[in-house]
Amino acid sequence: MLKVMLDARLALPPTDASGAYVLGPEDASAETTKGGTHYRLLGPADSSKGLVVLIHGIGDFSFRYNLLAPALAELGFRVAVLDFIGRGWSRATLVSPIRCDAESHSQEIKAVVEAVGFQGGSIHIVGHSMGGCAATHYVAEHAPPQLASLILMAPAGAMTPSPLGCTPCCYRLLQGCLGGLCGCCCIPAVGSLTNGKYQAKGFVGAGAGGTGGAGPVLTPAQISSAPALAEWDVAWVLASQRANGNNALAASAMRMPLVSIQSAVSTAARAALRARNLPVLVLSGADDVVVKGHNSRIYHSLFGEANITEEVTAGGHCFFLQDPETACTRIAGFIGRIGAAPVGMELGRGE
Repeated sequence: MLKVMLDARLALPPTDASGAYVLGPEDASAETTKGGTHYRLLGPADSSKGLVVLIHGIGDFSFRYNLLAPALAELGFRVAVLDFIGRGWSRATLVSPIRCDAESHSQEIKAVVEAVGFQGGSIHIVGHSMGGCAATHYVAEHAPPQLASLILMAPAGAMTPSPLGCTPCCYRLLQGCLGGLCGCCCIPAVGSLTNGKYQAKGFVGAGAGGTGGAGPVLTPAQISSAPALAEWDVAWVLASQRANGNNALAASAMRMPLVSIQSAVSTAARAALRARNLPVLVLSGADDVVVKGHNSRIYHSLFGEANITEEVTAGGHCFFLQDPETACTRIAGFIGRIGAAPVGMELGRGE
């Protein structure tokens, strides 16, 4: 069934004669002070199951959810998938520098949620890797009244070693030094360096047979046409605008709290977050080497022990690409369980 589902969704991006991506009726843009944050909507507008907002990682953009998002929509969820500015099809107002810290990414998520204007009930935020940091900051500082849950897939924000290969203390020092020098010359140069680092780790345009940190997108046992998947992956990366993509990638690497999300959440917001008793699912890949040093205690501290559910699934850092059907089932199952449980009640932890 998985191969049939994947084959049906391995469509190449729609482009015009010049090779430019053609936006469809499901594509829209939410305006911010930084520019226009592109997002795509799937599923019924009047869904009774709620709105699921999917937030990508540091070197990715919305196409990475081309398998997971339709699966959630088929279950009846309204689904919004966004591109942070500097990635995918989002339009940046300024060429450089692009400020990609926790607050600016939170403002983009806030703008998209408000632009969607979902009135059908609950809202569920899903963040992958760096997107988990951004999602956590958003729910801490800008949570909408309808927020019902947070799902963190292989979240950064509690990583050791850091994504640039140095110790957390050195990484914080690197962030501070480079962050203070982020001008028109520094960001593009560092962007080229970090883009290479993340390419090597499998964050950007990883092929199906790659050996980067994200691992192969799908194993041969899961899909027989692995070369087709690699072609699909590369085609989508090339079709995106990716305007100033390296700049945004570098800015996120230097300014996002990839080592300690707590440092970006205000004291008042932390207290309010724990008092809210928000149900949180931390979903990790068993073979993930990108956030190998993930320390979930930071999230336990932020949200409260009783509100955290931890589950491990097969796969690497991008396990939702390796097996979107299972990822969809885990997410939908968690949302279904919290709908029947009192807020703050401890849910059964996965193994």
